Amino acid sequence: MKRILMTIILMLVGGGLLADDVMDWIKDGIEAYENKEYSEAVTNLEYAAQLIRQMKGEEMTAALPEALSGWKKQSSESGAAGAAMFGGATSASARYKKGNASCDITITSDNPMLSSILMMFSNPMLISSSGQKLIKIGGEKASLDFDGDQGEITVVVDKKVLVQISGSDITEEDLRAYAEAVNYELIEELSGD
Repeated sequence: MKRILMTIILMLVGGGLLADDVMDWIKDGIEAYENKEYSEAVTNLEYAAQLIRQMKGEEMTAALPEALSGWKKQSSESGAAGAAMFGGATSASARYKKGNASCDITITSDNPMLSSILMMFSNPMLISSSGQKLIKIGGEKASLDFDGDQGEITVVVDKKVLVQISGSDITEEDLRAYAEAVNYELIEELSGD
């Protein structure tokens, strides 16, 4: 166990995270482990992991697009859901408005729903039987579900990250434009670490 903890520290130091909160919690975790205070060690290391997820979520917000012409970006958020509750998912999201029209984009890595969506993408019959269309967005497999002025595009990046673009009182063209405006190259780069 000690060797695993030291490997994590070396990876973080090599990545440029020197004397920060993450390293402090990892050091506290190692100290608690060495003192056989196992519950405290687990708590400290989980806290460090949560901080790393938050940092990753903040990096992912850079992949969210600017507002399309005539639209306004209302908010951008990043977050990290707890491992016990959501499998340690990391996310970034933004909301865009134009009159009554709205579009929400959510980027989630380590999403527990990803395996079921990957299963659907590996069997296109499942997608088409649910009324969705298979499309390609940013060079990635995607599905489109659009009815009237409501819709959702789901994109899977590098089999690791789920990007969902949903809109109401929106045209299919604007929904697709937002989907295309996401920086998939950056998402793929961030998912590789």
